[in-house]
Amino acid sequence: NVNSLRGVERIGVVISFISFRSALTPRLDKWRVTWTEVSAGPPSIQFVNAEGEAKDFYTAAGFIPLPEDSLFADQIYVQLNNVLESTDTLTVQVLSDGSLDEETVPAVYNLQGDRIRYLTPEGLPAIIVTSPDSVFRNDGTMQIYDRDQLSTEFASISRPSEIVSDSILVVEGMLGQLHVENAQHQSISISQLDQRIYARVTGERDRSLNLVQQDSIQVSFFNPQTDDREDMRLYEIVGTSGQFDSGEFTSQNGVFLRNTLNYTINDGVLYARPGNNIIVEYQDNFRRTPTRIYVSIPDTIGIQMARALTCEVAPNPYYSNRGVNFRMRLGSSLGELTVEKLEIYNLAGERVAEKSAEDLVFADWGSNVAPRNQYGILNNWWNLENDSGDPISSGTYWVKVYAQVLNQGTDVTEKLNVLAKFVVIR
Repeated sequence: NVNSLRGVERIGVVISFISFRSALTPRLDKWRVTWTEVSAGPPSIQFVNAEGEAKDFYTAAGFIPLPEDSLFADQIYVQLNNVLESTDTLTVQVLSDGSLDEETVPAVYNLQGDRIRYLTPEGLPAIIVTSPDSVFRNDGTMQIYDRDQLSTEFASISRPSEIVSDSILVVEGMLGQLHVENAQHQSISISQLDQRIYARVTGERDRSLNLVQQDSIQVSFFNPQTDDREDMRLYEIVGTSGQFDSGEFTSQNGVFLRNTLNYTINDGVLYARPGNNIIVEYQDNFRRTPTRIYVSIPDTIGIQMARALTCEVAPNPYYSNRGVNFRMRLGSSLGELTVEKLEIYNLAGERVAEKSAEDLVFADWGSNVAPRNQYGILNNWWNLENDSGDPISSGTYWVKVYAQVLNQGTDVTEKLNVLAKFVVIR
């Protein structure tokens, strides 16, 4: 029984000779003792996570989050290393310097490889409170203040001179807000190629642990269409007190959007094309899933394509059984475009279907209006049914677009229409 030998310095061996034949005298030929050496080392105690890994600080909330909640709060674990005791379970106390709460937790013996440790099997929940009236000792939950300090101490039973201790800071969790901005520090959800986009995080006060040392966090820019990725380091700015307590993190260097095949990851340039959607991601240490903001790059009309009204249908021909996005893009080089309705005709000139303005919302702009020299994209703009709700057959069709264009040169609104031919294969 190896566990029962913990802490034993001397082992006595008793050998009894037993024989069922009195004419024979048993003789011990040889004997041996086998053992496993475990390095005791200097004893220590520390605050850890559930896996026994050391923590720099704990994050807590004003409540205990459930596993299905989107927020995450740490639980308190204590680990004893290289403590040689003869019992399987020890008790340690966790004290709060600020709220004066006190909880006693068990630590269970665990031999991990050649390392002896005692670890609390269950985490001790922690709740941020603001009043001493909310503090209850030995109720199985630590009631503590924001920026409170926890301490723990252990005195060896077999070696009373071995007293070890540790302390840790507890910070109230704050949800940082992610912002994506242009060079003018305006929040954006749409950008253009050959421009820079910037990230900013505000309200992230649970990272401001050292008021005289500048903190930093990481934000990632990812283009799933090109698989390019740029990781940006944001640094905390000084608050009104002159210390790093603002909870606001920014970077002077934005990410440059460029349509180029010569790129590498984390080179400061994000490979992007017209129609791509950029993902900006930030992992808050108080949130289980990262915060994401999507920035779209609309298809643009070049200046050389000076057209009063442009309509393009893609893919063309459209195969309905392939499950691809049936897109139409509209734009004008004269001014702001407002699409009013679509009419769809078959090859015999018979009107098949009509779509009114309320059914025509551009994906990038959130309405039926597109700026000058920029495409408005209609996704899956037709369900391939006629006005009676019957599916149409394969064939060649025409779409007629009715729109208004506010001519930027004359400041006059012009009513325009255009025809586009496309093929449907079912």
